[in-house]
Amino acid sequence: MKKLVNVIILLVVFAQASKCQKLSNYLELTFSVDTTTVGFLDPIGYNFTVKNKSKKELNIVKPTPSFYNPIIEFREINEEKWEKIYNRSSDASGMITIPQVVLAAKGETEISWRFIGFIEEKETLGKNKGYCFEEGKTYVLRGIYCPGLTLKEGKVYSNEVIIKIREYTDTDKMAVDWLKELPIPHFLFKSGWVNEERRKEAEHIIENFPDSKFKEWAELLLAIQSYFDEIQRNLNVPELNENDLQKYFEKIISEKKEIIKQFEGLFDQSNQIQIQKSCEYYVTMLKKDIEMIEIYLSAEE
Repeated sequence: MKKLVNVIILLVVFAQASKCQKLSNYLELTFSVDTTTVGFLDPIGYNFTVKNKSKKELNIVKPTPSFYNPIIEFREINEEKWEKIYNRSSDASGMITIPQVVLAAKGETEISWRFIGFIEEKETLGKNKGYCFEEGKTYVLRGIYCPGLTLKEGKVYSNEVIIKIREYTDTDKMAVDWLKELPIPHFLFKSGWVNEERRKEAEHIIENFPDSKFKEWAELLLAIQSYFDEIQRNLNVPELNENDLQKYFEKIISEKKEIIKQFEGLFDQSNQIQIQKSCEYYVTMLKKDIEMIEIYLSAEE
């Protein structure tokens, strides 16, 4: 009997030791939002800080929104059941990124990105589940972060944040009423390659709802599309003599500077932090492109 008790004690100690080895036990996840009052169709800026509480360096997976890590959960303030926001979130670039293992020294690493607060059409079910939030209601949000490449490393739960869903008024309401009739009402927040139909819808918002907050999102969408259009046009460098190649790259620099003006103009006129963050991202990328071209041209002289 004594041997059996000793074995049980050893198993318990081993289980506790194994549990302590999980990455999640060494980490703390802090969660905040850019604003606590939003409309149901507004994108919400979520911010996470991952803190290594241990006295050693850890190899953790960099939070990757496009792979649902962290996951965002929500519930109505008077309800107990948590639900997941199923759409992919994206950073300011709107690009899907592959999970990366990073070294977490003792201290903090802040990761911020843009996340759209609604449920998109679920590919697995093939039917629309509607939007997460309803006007006039109050919700609680939290994040769940998986620091390892497998769930064996555990999960880290964040603090909870309360948000209120306001009702749209005036021109914003008119714009939302029009957007709700579209197949994809939230198309404004889906950056990437924009087809002709999406372009016309964005232009319709700019023309018909100039005082709406959605006008700036439409302008951002078109500015991002200008960025991708320029990349597509100049994807393949033609075979040219030295003089013509110089002119070719100077033309590209000129095009990129015009697109920078689009983003900088939008940044200056907007008071929406997520629009400003996106503008900053693309301006940085464009300036890096110009710098690389100028280095190349100077090397050729």
